[in-house]
Amino acid sequence: MRLVLPMRFVLVLVTTLITVTGILTIQYVVAHAQTSASLDATVTFYGCVNNVTGELNIVNASTKCPTGTHKIHWNQQGPAGPAGPQGLPGPQGPQGPQGPSGVANVQTLTSPPASLPPFSFNAADVVCPGGTRLISGGFQVSPNNTGSFSVTEDGPTGNPNTWHVGAVNNDTKQSDPAISFVAFAICVS
Repeated sequence: MRLVLPMRFVLVLVTTLITVTGILTIQYVVAHAQTSASLDATVTFYGCVNNVTGELNIVNASTKCPTGTHKIHWNQQGPAGPAGPQGLPGPQGPQGPQGPSGVANVQTLTSPPASLPPFSFNAADVVCPGGTRLISGGFQVSPNNTGSFSVTEDGPTGNPNTWHVGAVNNDTKQSDPAISFVAFAICVS
């Protein structure tokens, strides 16, 4: 005898099985997530250890261990251990690439002296020669001058190989002597 079930009954049965399977899967995932989350926190475990056999029975915090056993506890992550010994040196690495060549030639060049009569402005420029590069510069005031001297410009110009110095003599006494200064540039090749 062959059992024939109506199609509607089969559809209801299959739909019920799929629904139950889905619910069970969701419950498993939620329970697993809760268990994992609780184990991630600091959890203390307790156990009673048999003094003769070493057999461990997991218990809760309030359990009193029977005679012949002793209680122990631990957590999921223990304290950090001491630092280990220094390891052996590693093998020597490969040689690095050749570095850029260094400075071969350093020159300090000066401008002709620039004169600053009282209450005036003047400038001096120094140009590094072709094949060299300007790296720094500055100025120097003639040591015999005691006037009121202010530098208004001191640095490279629009030409990257030229050092420019501009200065003002703020002395208003026309009878005082002029101040003399030079610009200098440090050029390298």
